Amino acid sequence: MSKGKRETTIAQALKSAYFGMPIFMESLKQLDFDHAALARTYISEGRLEEAEKLYQTALAVAEQVHGAQSQEAIPPLTNLANFHFERADFAKARVYLERLFNLLSAQDWLAYARTGGQLASCLEWCAENDQAEKVLLATIRSAEKGLGCEHEVTQTLLLELGNHYVRVGVYVAARAVFEELVELFTSLCPESVALIDVYARLADVYDKMSLYEDRIAILEKQLALQEKSEQRAISLASTLVSLGDAYGAAASYFRDRAMAQKALQSFERALSIYENQGNLPSAQILKQRMQRLTA
Repeated sequence: MSKGKRETTIAQALKSAYFGMPIFMESLKQLDFDHAALARTYISEGRLEEAEKLYQTALAVAEQVHGAQSQEAIPPLTNLANFHFERADFAKARVYLERLFNLLSAQDWLAYARTGGQLASCLEWCAENDQAEKVLLATIRSAEKGLGCEHEVTQTLLLELGNHYVRVGVYVAARAVFEELVELFTSLCPESVALIDVYARLADVYDKMSLYEDRIAILEKQLALQEKSEQRAISLASTLVSLGDAYGAAASYFRDRAMAQKALQSFERALSIYENQGNLPSAQILKQRMQRLTA
């Protein structure tokens, strides 16, 4: 179908819907497919206003023919939600995501989980943190029920919940979520990159909570796993610097010379990696930190 015919079909369908003329189901499905294809073309050409109008037209047709609460409204709602979400227009995306979240009602577990995650992001951006938390918790419960705790989507939602708590400064809750993920990944994939990532996030939370020894312990585990999985040297150096910082903070708090020495040892290992990699700026900064530690 040509671009002109697509636009004509859409206009005729909308007119038919508003004036009570029948639209067959297959015609409506084809209309939705055509408008989406044309909208993507408009987006690629930078014609965003026209693309948005096409998405809105398709939604209006679906609502007029089948009702605002119908399953047929889901595809155009999804298109509009994604259109605004991808352009960081979270206030507008939220309107469509809230409708989607209620319409899906966990009938499509993957779509429901994806929508819940997007809606929570919009709510957080709108400074409605309590609502964002409620949406994430509801989505996680549904994902656990429909997909299981071991499913990647459920794990991603848990990770987002922990990150949400970090962003809003609720570190006790973030700690609980990340510790749960550590247990889960240790059981399912004990040598995975995902576990390394959660170790790093949990270490940051321990740092925020001034849990010096816990931070050191988790960073030691992270480092050991990175060495075992033969991660890139630059990643090892970054973890060694974090470990040195953790030992340094603990040494200052507990007035422990042994911890100060371990901090230096971690920094020295990181410095060796930076110098071997030719990363002179990072090496110079690290040398200055080592000098302050020994002063």
